[in-house]
Amino acid sequence: MNIAVFPEKSEDFYFKPDNTLVKDGSDYFIPDIVERLYASAAFVVRINKAVKYTTSDFAGRYYSEVAFGCILNPVDIVKSGTPLSSGLALAMDHTAYVTDKYADKTGLSGELSCRFGKKEFLITISEEYLIIADKAIERLSRYCSLKSGDLIFIELSQMSEINREEEVSIFYSDELSFNFLIR
Repeated sequence: MNIAVFPEKSEDFYFKPDNTLVKDGSDYFIPDIVERLYASAAFVVRINKAVKYTTSDFAGRYYSEVAFGCILNPVDIVKSGTPLSSGLALAMDHTAYVTDKYADKTGLSGELSCRFGKKEFLITISEEYLIIADKAIERLSRYCSLKSGDLIFIELSQMSEINREEEVSIFYSDELSFNFLIR
């Protein structure tokens, strides 16, 4: 399974290995090599049909389910712009959280409530995010094949610093929510 991540308001993307994926909320234990940890909310698309190259007009054919999640980023591990230093940070275990369940992509509307420690905010969810997802699929499929089960995380918020003993909470509905502690 591939996990592609699009940073907030960016057409660029990067991949995370599947050891980073956590379904639902389990506490995150900060490794001793990490001094500063950041979190961002994400809209998550699960691919359900293989695709190599498609345009955004047809990208909706390749997914039917969406979820919400968050990305944890240990930025202090990235000591330089080298691929090795960024690769170490991106590969850290349990840094891509997603809700346990997915929902049909049709009828998305409402507010996503996010809390990263002391920072709380709301994000209005609408069909606009499906258009963003379609563009992300177009961009990704130009460079690599996508297969059933692949996940695309589209960051919805800027990175917020989070500390030990603080809570991360994402709430959209009873089924598309999770929370966990940073330890």
